[in-house]
Amino acid sequence: MLIIDSVVSHTIPQVKQFVTNSLLSNGKFNSLKIQPITAITTATNVQLGVKHPNTILSIQSNQSITIKKIRPKPIISTVRRSSLSPTVSSSINLKHQSTTTIINSTKTTILRSTSNDNISSTISINTKSRIPVRSEKPIDDPEWQKLPGDEKVQHKLWNARLAGYEECGKLFAMQDSSKSGEFEDYLDLLPRFAQDTNENAKEKGLEALLIFIQEAYVARTTVGDIVPIIMGKSLSGRPKIKERAFDILLTYIEIDKNAEIEEELIKGLENKQPKIVQACLELLRRGLSEFGSKVLPIKPFLPKVIPLLEDRDKTVRDEAKLLLVEVYKWIGKQTIMPMIQNVKPIQMQELQTEFDKLDLNGADKPRQTRFLRSQQNVKQKQGQAAASGGGGATAIVVGDEAEAEVQEEADPLEMLEAANVLDRLPKEFFEKIESKQWKDRKEVLDELLTLLTQNPKLAPEADYFELIKALSKIISKDSNIPVVLVTAKCMTALAKGLRKAFKNYTINVLEVCLDRFREKKPNVIEALRETCEASYPGTNLEQMSEIAVAALAHKTPIVRQCTQQFLTKCFAMATQTTLPKKVLKIYLPALIKVENILFKL
Repeated sequence: MLIIDSVVSHTIPQVKQFVTNSLLSNGKFNSLKIQPITAITTATNVQLGVKHPNTILSIQSNQSITIKKIRPKPIISTVRRSSLSPTVSSSINLKHQSTTTIINSTKTTILRSTSNDNISSTISINTKSRIPVRSEKPIDDPEWQKLPGDEKVQHKLWNARLAGYEECGKLFAMQDSSKSGEFEDYLDLLPRFAQDTNENAKEKGLEALLIFIQEAYVARTTVGDIVPIIMGKSLSGRPKIKERAFDILLTYIEIDKNAEIEEELIKGLENKQPKIVQACLELLRRGLSEFGSKVLPIKPFLPKVIPLLEDRDKTVRDEAKLLLVEVYKWIGKQTIMPMIQNVKPIQMQELQTEFDKLDLNGADKPRQTRFLRSQQNVKQKQGQAAASGGGGATAIVVGDEAEAEVQEEADPLEMLEAANVLDRLPKEFFEKIESKQWKDRKEVLDELLTLLTQNPKLAPEADYFELIKALSKIISKDSNIPVVLVTAKCMTALAKGLRKAFKNYTINVLEVCLDRFREKKPNVIEALRETCEASYPGTNLEQMSEIAVAALAHKTPIVRQCTQQFLTKCFAMATQTTLPKKVLKIYLPALIKVENILFKL
């Protein structure tokens, strides 16, 4: 059939309309064969005049195309197009005969059939993409199945990539040596395993990547490339992908990349996506629980976790609380409480409730259950202890050695900033501490105790001589029991906060405490005993032998008894180096005499 190309001179050149002679000459479409009317998409509204006695054609971008039969009169066809090239899903409903519509990304083609009756056609245009949708080849296409694994993982079809990841996982697991050349060949391809755009393929890619990290020695060099991808694209994914991401990051810790992983997790705590923040908190908790605070130090991340207790997202708040409970297991109440003292009361109450549930000397005592590759000898020792069974002597020795090697925990106070409490004392502290009113003395001592509790780590460079001298005087001579009690607690806090720096004051403090054991009040005796035990690390049995032997010969029986109990703990901590025979010769006569006296009593 003859097609006439009519170009409308007053429109832009790109717009053309192809119309058949029969269409223009036959108003009832009786003899019209199916022919296309095509209009190229433009951004211009075009008015096309079509002289036809029975039809009006109205085309509106993103809306509809309607063809109606009307009374004979001049017809105006309006074409309005958007700048987007629509990929169109169309449907035409006719009362008698169907109309097929095919609209490509750049042209709109309408195929129409004849009808003697009214024609009402509607085409819905969907402008979702500039590119036509192309169906992928079926999974059984033999072309990609013949490719090797390293080419499959780079294929454009997700089915091919998925199969490639599975093959690679099997290949990695089959290697006899961690330094096999096969691992080297895949180093550049590993980022693809972690960032596949198809969820099914990504899951298999992460599984293969996990095997690679477990088996390959060169996996240690991939942290910088892989971990940021995992953090950004997998921690917020569906559950299986998230779990594989967790396994990968924990395995990186296992191969001695704990510092790098902890750094990335700390960065993740500042992410704007709550899912990623929650995942980082959970990973820190699991890492701390499994590897311990020696492998995953608490100090770097703890200040970042505490503010998350007030996060807007409930999952983040809950996970932050769980992490703090795990931290509490490893560093104890003395260290963690000063760091969380500024949280809201309701949050503090919730945390305290969880802390009180723990039995840190029993079932809830933290233990390392997963080991670095460099700690495998410790793992073997624990295995030997378990295999020996029965609580035998060999099992106990091996088990204790392994436990000691694992539990070389850093000093919990190391994560705290040292404070100089002397600068924060009340202005009239030293005047009130000598007041004749015991309430004034106790009030100012309570303020000191609060300062020491809030700042358990003390600046060693400060001069505490005058303060310790004043406290020692109260312990030695003050007759008010409440005042002596709070003073002993202050002295204990000073000894614990200064540690080795307290050694210059140890002997004098021990001397006044041992002498004050004459006080028969149990609570005072217990407080003084804690002060002695906190002070002892600053000295040794030989250095304090003179004051200890003098206390063993004290006229008050309770002083002799309490001194003996204190020395028992000191001897228990002694070694052959710190307790030579010459020191034993100093103590034995006095101890035997005390034993005989106590036996007679």
